Amino acid sequence: MKLTTLLASVALGTMAVACAATPTQYPAQAQITEHVVTGQLTYRERIALPAGSTATVTISDTSRMDVPATIVAEAMMNLGTSQVPVAFNVTVDDRDLDPNGIYTLRATIRSPAGELFWTTDTVYPVDLYGPYTDMGTLYLVSGNPGTAYPAPYPDASPYPANPGYGAMLSGPEWIVEDISRHGVIDFSRASINFDSNGRVTGNASCNTFSAGYSATGQDLRFTEMVMTRKACPPALMNQERAFTDIIGSARQYTITQDGALVIYAPNGDTITARR
Repeated sequence: MKLTTLLASVALGTMAVACAATPTQYPAQAQITEHVVTGQLTYRERIALPAGSTATVTISDTSRMDVPATIVAEAMMNLGTSQVPVAFNVTVDDRDLDPNGIYTLRATIRSPAGELFWTTDTVYPVDLYGPYTDMGTLYLVSGNPGTAYPAPYPDASPYPANPGYGAMLSGPEWIVEDISRHGVIDFSRASINFDSNGRVTGNASCNTFSAGYSATGQDLRFTEMVMTRKACPPALMNQERAFTDIIGSARQYTITQDGALVIYAPNGDTITARR
């Protein structure tokens, strides 16, 4: 009897130890699904920002040199009366990430009218494979107020700020002659036609498109783009994709001294067109 009781106690003790050693199972949703990128923007010059300036921080996939960069996250902050340093916080959904992707950060500060005051001039790689990344303090340089993104077209010289919708954009159709400094395919046609009521139509290389747009100062935005769904040869479809990527993310434009329209995306990709 005593032996039977002893064996039962040992068995119960062994089961208790086994149960205690079994790891707790957590639901799948506990996995990380977002990455938070933080830091602050500043510049060395002792120049105050006008009230109502905006700061924008963009994170893009810049893995491939032969295609436009893809924006995966963007944060825009109205600074009100605040001055630098400007703290930023950008949340990236990891479902938008490529495990083999290369991601970089760009930051700008603009006037209330959209003029580029300050910009990053250094490539800032971002590690998005942990839950949290602190970029520290990023120093911006002068963006030469009144111009769009620096460097791609050194002869660019913008006209004064637009007095209203499409005052300088509307009129004859713009024919695209270059997309991100790769030219355009021979005998292909890409075009943009702005009206004075905030609508734009054109040919994206294969399909036609229409959208809304707003233009204030050198600031340019396209909204609600719709396109036909015709299929074309792969090279033409790739050109169309590059065109629509820039149109979809456009932030600035300028008109050069020789009359070329240059539309800029945040990553520096451009569309150049002439009448």
